[in-house]
Amino acid sequence: MKFKKILSVLGGALLIGASMGVALANTYPTPFVQDGDHDVAIVYGAGSAPSDLVAAGSINANLKSVFDSFDYPTIASGDFSDSSGIIENEVFLGSELKETFNGDMRAVFTDNQIPSLIDSKIYWDDGVSVKNSFNVHEEILVGGMGLLTTLTDRDLDGVALTNNKDLEYRYVFEDTLNTSLIGDEDADTLTIDILGKEYEVEEFEDDSVTISSSKQEVKASGETLVVEGVTLTIEDIFEDTVQINGEFIREGRTGKVDGLKVQVESIAYHSSETLQSKVILKVGKEISTTYFNGDAYIGEDEEEPNWVWSINEPGKTDGFIGVKYDQRQVDSDDKLVYVGEGYTFPENYATVNLDAITNVSYEDFDVSFDDSKNLYYANDSNMKMYEDAKVLVLSGNEEDSFTIDGLETDEVYLKYANLSYINNDGVWNNVTNQTEGNTTSLMDGVEVFYNDVDKDYSSSIKPRHAFTLNESEKYVGELVYEDTELDVNFNSTSRTLTLGDLTVKVNPNGNFTHLGSEDGDGKAEDDELILNGVEVGDEDEDVLGNYGLIVYNSESNAEEDEVVLGVPSEQVYATVSVLGQGVELIEGDVPQFGSMIVKDTEVNSVSDKNLIVVGGSCINSVAAQLLGVPVNTCGEDWTAKTNIGAGQYLLKEYESPYNSEKVALLIAGYNAEDTTAGVNSLLA
Repeated sequence: MKFKKILSVLGGALLIGASMGVALANTYPTPFVQDGDHDVAIVYGAGSAPSDLVAAGSINANLKSVFDSFDYPTIASGDFSDSSGIIENEVFLGSELKETFNGDMRAVFTDNQIPSLIDSKIYWDDGVSVKNSFNVHEEILVGGMGLLTTLTDRDLDGVALTNNKDLEYRYVFEDTLNTSLIGDEDADTLTIDILGKEYEVEEFEDDSVTISSSKQEVKASGETLVVEGVTLTIEDIFEDTVQINGEFIREGRTGKVDGLKVQVESIAYHSSETLQSKVILKVGKEISTTYFNGDAYIGEDEEEPNWVWSINEPGKTDGFIGVKYDQRQVDSDDKLVYVGEGYTFPENYATVNLDAITNVSYEDFDVSFDDSKNLYYANDSNMKMYEDAKVLVLSGNEEDSFTIDGLETDEVYLKYANLSYINNDGVWNNVTNQTEGNTTSLMDGVEVFYNDVDKDYSSSIKPRHAFTLNESEKYVGELVYEDTELDVNFNSTSRTLTLGDLTVKVNPNGNFTHLGSEDGDGKAEDDELILNGVEVGDEDEDVLGNYGLIVYNSESNAEEDEVVLGVPSEQVYATVSVLGQGVELIEGDVPQFGSMIVKDTEVNSVSDKNLIVVGGSCINSVAAQLLGVPVNTCGEDWTAKTNIGAGQYLLKEYESPYNSEKVALLIAGYNAEDTTAGVNSLLA
């Protein structure tokens, strides 16, 4: 929309002088805009004079100014407590957010997950094309953002949310605009909303966007405006020149006044003393600004910005204008985000937060060695199976810390055994108990014993035999703490014990005597303990695994050939939220006001809205329907129906013929100039 065309037409209409309102709808701007919402479409005739379209644009601009003046309830800066979006309570530790496919996390979020994001149309008439509505939507991308624990960075202070330049906002064009016509004198002004801020576009390039960065004002002689703390006074308006603070600037030119750039866009000059001349100005430190892909976002540090522009073929299908986080925060040397913190987009438009981790209690479990343990048969109260045996000990603090072969116990003992297969009974047995000639092969295995805390076979607690494992049988039982149940396995071939995500390596040959491959040298070895695939055997700090298991100070414990493991009462997850602005505070999506101007031939697409119909039955079929006359009713026939003659206009409200619950306001003059006068009267 070109304001110069509006003012020149309004000026001509005002000079006609004889204008009359008939059955004036004096409730305007309601019901078209009210209480911070809007429900309106402006309809002009497909074959009308250009001034009708300009007048429709003027109405749209006026309604938008009313809409923008509404004081919405807002959230305090940085507070998203009442916002809408996704809150996922079961994000796995050590994972990327987009990997949590069992919940609501994903790589890209749209309005389906964050209601405040745009998924709508922009309306723009380029002056040439038939198409004037274009689909757009907004996205929030989280890319490879993930959760770190001390498993991958020992210097972390806890669980941290990482950001490897992954977080991004995008305003995406779903249709292609004829961008070469942006700024053309026959084209409307193209406006778009980036991070909730409206921008007037002056030019799109493949990697840049040029926007108007000045404040637009309409002022009369003697009026003042304050921009950037500078007071500007419109001292006089001439036919093609304006005097401001003593400086003279011609129409269509830009001058500098007290450190500000002032562009005189248009002058509506009236020589008559009864009519007031007005001027449309653009004022600012710069009239327009070009932002390139990678430039610092508005207000960011130019040298080390946190947020930068992300621009790729704006105005083309799948092209976008975005804002991207530009800092690499992936380890303890960076300013990472911990629980209760987050990354918030500029303009407080959206946020990604690490809200919490699961509140759990911990129970300690030990893995150690004993070289003098007496072990007993399962079915005899006092008969020893082994005396002073060398065993691997798993111990907990409760009588039900382990479940072994259906039995509950606080300690489990593993004893190395050389096993043979007996042809006549088909079972594995200790080789020392076999009869010569009955074996087919020898192999390593373990015998499993449990502490008989329930005293099933005697009056005192004794380690009782449970079963024997060969190298192909690895399952020992379960480690249990409240809701956590971890499988306990032992692999005789690799000589490794696994407790859930933790793998413990023991001496490779002979009896159970120490951790790792070295022969009890009292040194911690990195590969003695492996948590979630990461070697942690010689760490001097506690290490948190992805399930929530904690390996406590493995270095000092391993030097004593011991492992101390903290087991959570349930799996530990992170709670992560991706939120938009506080749309819930106004009970619905934050309304957006764009142009809603259509031709009479397109009225069916807006039949559910209140209508403002510009132009009479001579050129507007909707006007003809409201008046109950044939299309192309003009001149004397028009006057006969409406009693409106030359120099007059009709301003009247009807029930919409498309929806009985909506209204249609008709603004129509005897000719095009009179229609413009009617619009001017409505907006006065």
